[in-house]
Amino acid sequence: MKRILLSAFLLFGPALPASAGQVRYVDHNGSLMSIEARAGFVTIRYVEPKPSLWDWGVRPGTLLFEGAWHGPVLVGTAYVFGCGPIPYNVSGGPDPNGLLVLRGPAPVVAISPFCGVIGWEWTANSTLVFDPQGPPLPRQAAVPPAQLDPPWSAPEPPHPSRPYLQR
Repeated sequence: MKRILLSAFLLFGPALPASAGQVRYVDHNGSLMSIEARAGFVTIRYVEPKPSLWDWGVRPGTLLFEGAWHGPVLVGTAYVFGCGPIPYNVSGGPDPNGLLVLRGPAPVVAISPFCGVIGWEWTANSTLVFDPQGPPLPRQAAVPPAQLDPPWSAPEPPHPSRPYLQR
């Protein structure tokens, strides 16, 4: 039991050296995810989303969570999908079984007749559970998830073809 707790703390906890960026893999509801921890900041992205998420716009590299460690608690923003990514606040940490668990009231989204948040409730999206896994096979990780931008990120501004016209 102590070994499980120690490995969970090393996997998810703030004990990582400030310069080290470590990527670990977890299962979340049937999707393979990557957790990247760097200097106490944590991002969780989809590596292999389960097929039902493709209809909601989730692709490899899609951001699910971003946040930071505040002592033993991981605090940040998670996203639900449908009408685009919708942010909500979650917090948590490793549980006694070595799973990373984040919780927070999730947005309730109306798809029709308009697309938007109609409230915040404790739903199935309120508890995010991440179960440590081994790394994916090389064919499954052709592009490292940490190098992908979320699909909703702003595109880079175009580079002018005639820079001498700019001041």
